[in-house]
Amino acid sequence: MPEPVVDFSPLFYMIFVFLIPVFIFGGIRILIAVIKRNKLKKAGLPEIDKMSGEEFEIYLEQHFRKLGYHVHRTKYIGDYGADLIIEKDDIRTAVQAKRYNRSVGIKAVQEVVASMKFYECSRAIVVTNSRFTEAAQTLARKNNVELWDRNKLAKSILNSKDAGTQALTSNRVKEVGVSIKSVSKSRKPEKQKVQEKSSSSTEKSLPDNPVCYKCGKPVTEKTRDYCLQHREMFFGRIYCYEHQKPFKQAFKDKMKVFTEKKDRR
Repeated sequence: MPEPVVDFSPLFYMIFVFLIPVFIFGGIRILIAVIKRNKLKKAGLPEIDKMSGEEFEIYLEQHFRKLGYHVHRTKYIGDYGADLIIEKDDIRTAVQAKRYNRSVGIKAVQEVVASMKFYECSRAIVVTNSRFTEAAQTLARKNNVELWDRNKLAKSILNSKDAGTQALTSNRVKEVGVSIKSVSKSRKPEKQKVQEKSSSSTEKSLPDNPVCYKCGKPVTEKTRDYCLQHREMFFGRIYCYEHQKPFKQAFKDKMKVFTEKKDRR
């Protein structure tokens, strides 16, 4: 009597039907990952990952200028929670830069929120080459803080045509004359150059009746010239004597913190 033949075709069919979606889904995920990796590479993120914190600030300063912003970079030590102050279309924004190897937490959001009032900003952004924790994202939403993670930074770089060979790598940062070794030494001469340039180039465009940016009170030419000669302190704006006081005190506090940390070294 012949042995019964077992038909395995239904089993193979079930396995085949089950595995096809798995392979398709897996292939799509791999393809997406490859596209993302190439996008980050094209934007220069691998080079940014090698930068120091200060190099990253310098990079972002150049990047925001290319986006059409007027940019002021604050002191590296004692910056009151903002590394950059950017302004465009009369909108002033505090920017916190975080070049991290790990996820950015809520502290960065707290710092930039605190800096908004000090620097008289209406918006705030935290930019990182990494990602944000869920707690940081929640706090940012509550305080209307914009978060630029790794992917959003890459998108901004690519949109500004700042990718590939034009990306500011660590070597590129040095080429533009702002290497980390020369930053501290070059700041004083740069400030003097700005003052000389401002004193010569703004003579023709100085307002005949200067007023305080804060209260609108008329100020003397001497007060106007003092503010314009100390752009780093007053962010290029003119303030009356009374409204100069908070900025002067803040500047003194920053210098004190800087001196104390320098002495500890």
